[in-house]
Amino acid sequence: MFWWIKARRAHTHLTSAIAVFTLLLSALGDRTVFLPSLANGATASARLSLFVPVVVTSVLMICMESRIHAPEVSGTRRISILDAALAITVVIICTAIGWAVGQPAAGRNVLFLTGLLFTARAIVGKAAVMVPIAWLMTVLFVGFRTASDPYPWTIVPEPTDATHAVIAALVMFTVGISCLLRTARNAE
Repeated sequence: MFWWIKARRAHTHLTSAIAVFTLLLSALGDRTVFLPSLANGATASARLSLFVPVVVTSVLMICMESRIHAPEVSGTRRISILDAALAITVVIICTAIGWAVGQPAAGRNVLFLTGLLFTARAIVGKAAVMVPIAWLMTVLFVGFRTASDPYPWTIVPEPTDATHAVIAALVMFTVGISCLLRTARNAE
């Protein structure tokens, strides 16, 4: 019974996050912003839509950390499998939305940042909610060779057809889901 309450709460939060994700992707389009780059002393040209996946990853973290400890620990359902299924579903929905609004890289970025979030969550706990934001800031400040040429390790600002970025996002998400399934949540 308690898993159902958690599922309803997660559904409400995630529905709102996905709606905001869709609206922001549609509104921002391919608009870019020029930010200072510490690596080359110039500016970096980044799409504003790079920041949109943070809305989804933050709400996913809220959903994963909201818990009713005793029923989840003593219950017969494996909550971690339901959490993984929820994360996979959200990533699939965001990928479909990205393609529908003409920004397919947004789905790949949600995939990558969600995997990064879950991997960090296994190490630092609730503080992992800041890791996708820290990744984006690192990319913006030191991840560009020239104004519009990101390093391959950055993943997020890479073009949609960058095969290495897709593979890295899939690997990171797989690692993140594995961490989600294998690590117990800390008791509150």
